[in-house]
Amino acid sequence: GKTVILITSNGTHTLNELWERGARPVIVANYPNLRTVARWLLEHELSAEVITLVPSGGREKFFEANSNLLEDFLCAQSIEKLLRGEALNLRADFIRAREFIDKYYPKNWSTKEADLSLIFVEIDTYKVVPVCEKLPNGLLKVTNT
Repeated sequence: GKTVILITSNGTHTLNELWERGARPVIVANYPNLRTVARWLLEHELSAEVITLVPSGGREKFFEANSNLLEDFLCAQSIEKLLRGEALNLRADFIRAREFIDKYYPKNWSTKEADLSLIFVEIDTYKVVPVCEKLPNGLLKVTNT
């Protein structure tokens, strides 16, 4: 294999902050692996009470004003619902995300519908649970369980 570089600004900051605070393990999730991650957490007896869901987005100034609207936060809420055995309403999440974009980015986002469709249509597309570990040399090791 080749060396792969994952480019992410919020994700890099968030992972570093989590490791500095002692978080172990750090699991990567979003809509494409939503149910797979929730199932893995339940199989490993990790309940909603002992898990901290951290949206890696959310450092934006608009998120601070209304933290319930970005897709990372909506995904975290969806995982929490699955862990508690509650039903999801992904259509409502899609609408909330669209309303947020319309309010804060009315003219700047020409690919809004396509981007939202990509986020909310690819539910459970990937059956992976990326578990991240920080190595002593500072590198990130990601394994699929």
